[in-house]
Amino acid sequence: MQALQKGAAGLGAGQSGLAEAGTSAPIPASDDELPMQDQASAELLLRAMISAAKADGQIDGAEMNAILGKLDEAGADQDAKDFVLAEMRRPLDLDGLVADASSPGLAAAVYAASTMAIKVDTAAEQNYLGQLANRLGISPQVRASLDASLGVGRA
Repeated sequence: MQALQKGAAGLGAGQSGLAEAGTSAPIPASDDELPMQDQASAELLLRAMISAAKADGQIDGAEMNAILGKLDEAGADQDAKDFVLAEMRRPLDLDGLVADASSPGLAAAVYAASTMAIKVDTAAEQNYLGQLANRLGISPQVRASLDASLGVGRA
């Protein structure tokens, strides 16, 4: 959230960098305003991680282990793991992912989860993250701030 707010600070009043179709969208004032507590948001973030892992055409063992490891860290039950495995088998659905990111905070969280799920080391992954940021309405300034806070370098 700090990266999101910092990236938007350099924009003019009324612009958050996460605007939909030319309208400005407010930046949540705190992490408490992010709707990540509900099941749908948790599933969306898992889908974001899995989609990022699919960006280069395959989910490799390291990416799969990273995703499953994060589930274990979070204390996920077998149902959650089954959901993840089913999502890994589905085709990439960027349209659905973007459509379900219904707020600026959730859009930033989707981008961050996507970025954290992979080692951004291929052109396909870099292109995917660029396309995802654009489709989510994340401005270049906010994206740069998010990337810097997540330790992601871009070519």
